Amino acid sequence: MKKNQKIPLIIFNIFAIILGVIIEEWITIIEDDIHFPINFLRLFFIEIFLLIITNALYFKHKKIGEILFKYRYLIGGIVIVICTFMQISGSSIGAWENVLTGNKQINQGVLLGTTREIRTDEWNVNTMMAFSKYYDNFSYFSNVFMGGGADNFIVYGQPVKDIGTIFRPFLIGYIFLTQGQGLAFFWTARLVVLFLVSFELMLLITKQKKLLSLVGAVMILFAPVVQWWFAINGLVEMLIFGSLAVVLLDKYMLQENRYKRLIYLILMAICAGGYVLTFYPAWQVPLFYVFLGLAIWVIIKNKDKFTFNKIDAIQIISVLLGLGLIAIHVFIQSKDTIISVLNTVYPGKRTDTGGGNIYALFEYTTNLFFPMKENGVSINVCENARFFDLFPIGFIIATIVFVRQIKKKEKTDLLLKILIVISAILGYFCIFGFPNIISKISMLSFSTANRAYLAFGFVNVLILIRALSLFKQKLSIKNTVIITVALTLITGMQVMTNFINYTGLLALFLICIIICVLCYLILRKQETLFSIAMIIVMIFAGGLVNPIRIGTGEIFKSDISNKIQEIVKQDKEAIWIYEGSGMPNILIANGAKTINSTNVYPQMDLWNIIDENKQYEDIYNRYAHIQINLQNTVDTEFKLLTPDSFLINLNDEDLEKLNVKYILTKNDLTSLNDDNMVYDKKYQNDYFNIYEVVKYN
Repeated sequence: MKKNQKIPLIIFNIFAIILGVIIEEWITIIEDDIHFPINFLRLFFIEIFLLIITNALYFKHKKIGEILFKYRYLIGGIVIVICTFMQISGSSIGAWENVLTGNKQINQGVLLGTTREIRTDEWNVNTMMAFSKYYDNFSYFSNVFMGGGADNFIVYGQPVKDIGTIFRPFLIGYIFLTQGQGLAFFWTARLVVLFLVSFELMLLITKQKKLLSLVGAVMILFAPVVQWWFAINGLVEMLIFGSLAVVLLDKYMLQENRYKRLIYLILMAICAGGYVLTFYPAWQVPLFYVFLGLAIWVIIKNKDKFTFNKIDAIQIISVLLGLGLIAIHVFIQSKDTIISVLNTVYPGKRTDTGGGNIYALFEYTTNLFFPMKENGVSINVCENARFFDLFPIGFIIATIVFVRQIKKKEKTDLLLKILIVISAILGYFCIFGFPNIISKISMLSFSTANRAYLAFGFVNVLILIRALSLFKQKLSIKNTVIITVALTLITGMQVMTNFINYTGLLALFLICIIICVLCYLILRKQETLFSIAMIIVMIFAGGLVNPIRIGTGEIFKSDISNKIQEIVKQDKEAIWIYEGSGMPNILIANGAKTINSTNVYPQMDLWNIIDENKQYEDIYNRYAHIQINLQNTVDTEFKLLTPDSFLINLNDEDLEKLNVKYILTKNDLTSLNDDNMVYDKKYQNDYFNIYEVVKYN
């Protein structure tokens, strides 16, 4: 080992030891708080493991890397197959353990990590919707969800037997496999493919620098915002389809074989369709600017090598025609749903001009501790999750690169300039905001400052990786120390000013150490040490977010689930509701046609039945979780609880209008019995009751 490598390696080993302590603390977390009862034996083994791995990678990374690089697709495929067969996923479905049985041991079946009860959109909505499809033969319009007849393709896209599923390949596992295996395929296939596609994009950006590309891929895969939102709103699909389209465009322009070109065109068309059908403009629009910038760079880069003839034109027209026909098919099927969503009070009519989020620039630093402490941040950890983009280090390196290119009278890097312009636009929107007219013209009005920060962080990661790939000469010790100290102080001051109530002094100290070490390694061009350090940080910040789980927990094992399934088999067409506060979606997971399962788009015709004068239309014209409270003394009324939830105080007369036959509840409904209607108890356990509605009039 060279002398100038000793000090960085020593620093890095100290960093690994500190990380070991943090991991030990994460394992010992109780009730979402930070404690320090260190298990020294376990800590010893963690430290030994980290030191062995990091030093082995430091000295032998090239040989290991060559093997992994050569067989990366095969290895990825094997991982997907094994995890699917063993029903391994990252779902927080274990949260149902507490809901269904009162058992707070929600981590049964978890190999590593912890169930994230906060991710209700995943374990209570998206996963339950997918499970409901096993009861309607994966039809385009559900026989179960939202009481039957609901579009299951366009919003919260679910597995359906339709040509449009070609744009949702990660849902195919549900159609051919069991619920547990389908869930595992959905999680692991997206995880593996996101990594592989991100790696290919990084290879393109770094000009085939493998280690740096690995770091970039990990920074995307384990970005806190990606992991906290991994299963919903199509974020992973946006990143996969957008990145893959850029990579395919580069291959298409450099490829002369017409058959391979056709394959690339077809795959790009699938990417385009898949991106559009994520149907979440708040992320789609700002991310599109990033992918558009990358595509422009690819076109300019390859324009002199690109050839085009009549056959290419015919192929493009044919592929576009095929894509258009499928798009028309989907639009015809889902036209009413699309119109309904676009005209909802929430989120369809939501517009934003951005601004007011300057504090979020350094919020990524606090994301390091989100996996072990969820409480104490504004809103919640999901809404505060970011890309760990090391802002503003990427811009500093890019500036150094530009200065050196100008001094050498070289052309300044086109991709860096494009990415910086995009970052500046998105950053300005997030921090200061746009005038209303510009927001609408740019379509960023469909997003918000908080949502657009996702794309801002993503492009900053690309800037950092591209700049590092062009950063050829390390800075002097003096300049390195000046910049490192300055950035560490700025970061520390920002965290202390805006997040000290969450982090505390110890976490603040650790953040400063981590930023200081990473900055030093970057500026001194210690690529190997920086790569290892960054990967470890990302595994900690994002890799520990979701649990590694086997199976589907109590969903299909609990007594209440078995009873619901038994009744559904005997009376398949009966309408159900869930009464009182709770989780109505357990009903659809067991095949019951449930009116107040999460309404991912409004059921205007249904609610107009009990709101003939449309008095409450602004309340139920939205994406909503719906709570129904039964009463027999006053008129039915709707009450808005939050932007995405409302309450219905429902009387007997309107219950009858909705044709409800079965009710799942934790409450005793016998007190509501009268001469017109009786609630006949069909089942009872320690937590739930099932009633059949018996009418006498």
